[in-house]
Amino acid sequence: MKPRISAWRGVSLIMMGALAFYTVTGIIYSESVLAIIHFILAAERLPIMA
Repeated sequence: MKPRISAWRGVSLIMMGALAFYTVTGIIYSESVLAIIHFILAAERLPIMA
């Protein structure tokens, strides 16, 4: 019984670590995509304003 509990605890720790990693990378990725889109829109508006 004890090995199964410790094994599940290890799996849950790995899953939590992977979830945190994917969350952080997802936030960074979405922020960079939004920044690129904002930059493209700003670059397209500049010639119209000038």
